Amino acid sequence: MRSQATQAPQFETLGKYHVLERLAASRLAEIYKVKTVGIAGFEKVQVLNRILPRYARDATFLRAFIAEAKIAFSLNHRNIVQVFEFGKMDGELFLATEYIPGVNLEEVLHRCRGGDAQVPVGLACYLMGEVAAGLEYAHRKTDQGGQPLHIAHGDLSPY
Repeated sequence: MRSQATQAPQFETLGKYHVLERLAASRLAEIYKVKTVGIAGFEKVQVLNRILPRYARDATFLRAFIAEAKIAFSLNHRNIVQVFEFGKMDGELFLATEYIPGVNLEEVLHRCRGGDAQVPVGLACYLMGEVAAGLEYAHRKTDQGGQPLHIAHGDLSPY
């Protein structure tokens, strides 16, 4: 997925979500930084993954997406983005997830390549260890009856 941050979102709001900026787009979804506003000035910044309309009509895609959303809701690990909501608005599916501020790994790698620099070996080893810890958690995850879920991660990305 290629990062495509913009300051002028196509939508001012998406349901209850106030769009702050478009973070990226892929062939399946658009990804926005959003916030919800509650009583007494309560605000929460999140990421909204909005499935593109052409995929929302594909029954095979929908079954797979819903199955993945159910699994994602069950995961709770420091190295896995938390899923807060799975829903439908204006006939389109979305996932609302945790927003983690900062520079994403894709940008760090791009800057290193562009500046003829390398990621320090110690940092690379630390990052890979953290990725491995999240993957191990997911791969060992069981259902409520203790049966393995056999999760295979298919969307590992530096973004």
